[in-house]
Amino acid sequence: MNGNYIDVSDEYMIKVIKQFESATDEKVENIHFDVYLKTLSEWVKLRQKAAKLYKLLLLDMKAEYENGDAVEIGKGRYDTIVSSDMSTAMITPYTKSLDGGRIIIPEEFKVLENGVILTDCPFSFTTYMTQNPYLNTDIENFEYINGNLIFGVYGSKYDKDKSSKIELLYNLNKRLENNCTIDGGIIEDKYCYALVKQTPSRIGRR
Repeated sequence: MNGNYIDVSDEYMIKVIKQFESATDEKVENIHFDVYLKTLSEWVKLRQKAAKLYKLLLLDMKAEYENGDAVEIGKGRYDTIVSSDMSTAMITPYTKSLDGGRIIIPEEFKVLENGVILTDCPFSFTTYMTQNPYLNTDIENFEYINGNLIFGVYGSKYDKDKSSKIELLYNLNKRLENNCTIDGGIIEDKYCYALVKQTPSRIGRR
């Protein structure tokens, strides 16, 4: 987002906007563009505030991700929880406008049913994490990851897709045979839930 302009050719921004519209039912054709842009900006800022609560939740759950063994999957400027002072890597095609200092692998990420990861990455990791997926298929086959897994959902407690996102987290837990720790709840006007799976095994890669 830049002033009164949205780059609709930017694949990442398109996905953020679709999440926004799913959460709020706002449509650009239904209201003045300046009002739409202001509402979108406020929604992004509130979700970033919710992300801070989510990070505190992960700390309480002793989920270790701020290290060189962890990688965040498929996030961009407005929804990453990886800051430039962390050694956590990012595997993401949405590199545009990301601040410098991060370890970024500009690739897509896909997991097969045998746990093999299809991505051209020179590193191996023991902890894989993502949050607020754009589509349910973004976490397809994540139950086959033979490593630590951190997955979360958070945002405004008024988001219309809140229940479906929380359900997605619990469905992932079922796919993982309920072998995860789940915590979270509603704090003031925000919600956040986290799923953490800890395993001593390492993930298989192509």
